[in-house]
This record gives sequence, C-alpha cells and structure tokens, in this order.
Amino acid sequence: MSLLLFGLTFILAVFHWVTVYKHWHKAELFFKPAVMASLFAALLAASPGLANGLGFFAAAVIFSLVGDVLLLFPSRFTLGLAMFLGAHVFYIAAFNIPLMSPNPAIIGLAFFVAIPAAFLYRRIRAGLLEKKLRRLRKPVLAYLVVLSVMLLSGLATLLRVDWPIYAALLAAGGALLFAVSDTLLAWNKFVRPLRTRRVGYMIAYHLGQIAIIAGALLRDRYF
Repeated sequence: MSLLLFGLTFILAVFHWVTVYKHWHKAELFFKPAVMASLFAALLAASPGLANGLGFFAAAVIFSLVGDVLLLFPSRFTLGLAMFLGAHVFYIAAFNIPLMSPNPAIIGLAFFVAIPAAFLYRRIRAGLLEKKLRRLRKPVLAYLVVLSVMLLSGLATLLRVDWPIYAALLAAGGALLFAVSDTLLAWNKFVRPLRTRRVGYMIAYHLGQIAIIAGALLRDRYF
C-alpha cells in the first residue's frame, strides 16, 4: 500500500507542476496540498506506529503541508515560511536520532554547507536592502541557519552506521533538494526572478521531500 501511495504522491506532484506552469490557480488549490497529504499517508501506511524517530519525519511533512496551504495566499507568506521553518526543525530532530558525536568528517561537512550558505546570505541581504526590506535581514538569516543545519543533518546520514547507504543517499539527496528549493525561492523573490519561476523550486521541493521520507522508511526496512 505504501508503495502505491508513493506512486500516487509522485503523480500528484507532476500534476501540480503542470498547474504551476500553466498558472491554473484553481487546480493548484487542490493539487498543492494533495501532494504532501499523499506523502503523509504513504508514511503512515508504511509505519502506523511511527517508531524510531519517524514521528519527527511525519511532523515535518504535516508542517510542510500546512505551509503549502498558507503559501497559496500571498497575505499568509510569513506564516507559511514559519511552518516551513518548523518543518526543517523537525527534520533536524529526525536526522539526529541518536545524536552523533562531533568528528572531523562532520566538521568538514559543516564547512561544505556553511561556505555557500554565507555567499547566499550576502546576495539575499543585498537584494533585501535594494528592495528596502531591511527588516527581513534577521528573519532570513535565522531561516538560513536552520536550513543549513537541516542540510548538514541530512548529509550526515551518509556517515551514520544506523543508516544503510541506499537509505542515506536518498535522505541526503532529498535534504539537498529541499535546501535547493528554498534557495531558489529566496533567490527568485529577493535577488532576481528565475526563468523557471516557481516550477523549478516546486520540482526540487517535491522530489526532496519524497526522497527524505523514502530514505527514512528504507532505513527501517519498511519497504
């Protein structure tokens, strides 16, 4: 059943990408939340008890679902971002059960994440100042820090003995795609409009979330 629901999730995601590309706003009102609702159903079908930290993954999906609904309405943009901030926090918790001890490999990964994040913040900060949105500098910085920790935590599954390599590759790739999605969204909104507009970061967003949840379930051999 969970594999069928994963397939349904991907199909719904494709339909959503089409609605975004075609600017079919009324259809998007259904397909956008339907994707994450289907992903949550797939997770719940595979592990009804949500054991071994899967409850945190489930919470991240729920927060993402609420964020998706809120972002359908421009007046709810800030609240929607707050929901995604919560989703990243839950992913951080999920990836770090149990907590790893610091080691040279983790420190190297931290530099790998921090250097492009610092460059990204400089560009976004310049865009905020240009658009006279100085008040958003600190919230954007806080969001970027949390996003970077989520990405680091996802990549660190590649170093964890409790994550089989195939599951870790999915989780790490999914975390990277989720981070890319948020990066493209911020770049499009605050730095320079992208040629792909919303389609590009929605594809990265959906594929990232699907990969993370699939990796978490494969870790525990639920399918």
